Amino acid sequence: MPAALRASRQTELQREFPLHLVCSWLGNSPRIAQLGYLLVTDDDFAKAAGVENLKEYTPEGVRINQIYETLDLS
Repeated sequence: MPAALRASRQTELQREFPLHLVCSWLGNSPRIAQLGYLLVTDDDFAKAAGVENLKEYTPEGVRINQIYETLDLS
């Protein structure tokens, strides 16, 4: 549980502050943060898909691969 809490907090802070500051505050290195603590969130997927809220965009049970198919990666 503590690792999951650290990962989610690292990800939240990273959205607003530079990596070196967040790592200093949390007591890890940028390499460790990138390998084990930075997460991809539903908000990241929603932003990539061009929607505000992924839960509104996808009904329960839709696989995330169906979201990828809607992205224009060209």
